[in-house]
Amino acid sequence: MRNLLFDARDLDEEEPYYGAYRDICFDNDRQKFLDQDTRYDITAIRPGTINGEFKKTSGHFHGYIPGTSYTYPEVYEVLQGRAAFVMQKSTNNDKDEELRVDEVRIVVVERGQSIVIPPFYGHGSINIGDDMLLFSNLAIASCPLDYESVASRHGLAYFLVEADNADGFEAVPNPNYVGLPPATVVRPTENPALGITFGKPSYQSYVEDPKVFAYLSDPTTQLADIDSLTNPEN
Repeated sequence: MRNLLFDARDLDEEEPYYGAYRDICFDNDRQKFLDQDTRYDITAIRPGTINGEFKKTSGHFHGYIPGTSYTYPEVYEVLQGRAAFVMQKSTNNDKDEELRVDEVRIVVVERGQSIVIPPFYGHGSINIGDDMLLFSNLAIASCPLDYESVASRHGLAYFLVEADNADGFEAVPNPNYVGLPPATVVRPTENPALGITFGKPSYQSYVEDPKVFAYLSDPTTQLADIDSLTNPEN
């Protein structure tokens, strides 16, 4: 994580950040996940800060869906604690190009709330609460993940550091990006048609009707609905 931090001075390399538990499901549900090439994971991020920056995951982009011009979406749900998801839109995340970031959303998500990462948004998860953060993700298992585009720029577009304000954090621009747009802090909305109902576990929604989540492998007909869940204008 050293390469991804706002300030890595005096970093204890042994200090734990987060752990991930992959491909979780009950045995009698497994075929429903295999049939849709879908995977359910849980990640735990410890509370605390490093030189003022909240602990986080490393951040990544998704690869393109075969036969389309869109990258894969993903569902996240906060199971415990309070999270912020930094979402940065870019359609040219080639590490050999100057990364153009068109928009940055910082989505504050409370326990029991879910969001969908739209196509083209690189993203990372941050524990902005006082307790252990537990969150799940529901995604296509074969989706390619690109960590290098974030690592080569020493993190996502903004770092979240402690602040005495209503949000409890300040978004500090990453100087390794050029021409960053301002970050907008937003709260998510729900949409049962996408399987996003606050207070209802995404795992339960999926096993009840996996086809509701068909947009994870083909979002083309639901792009506006997906975007609206975290759109600052809503």
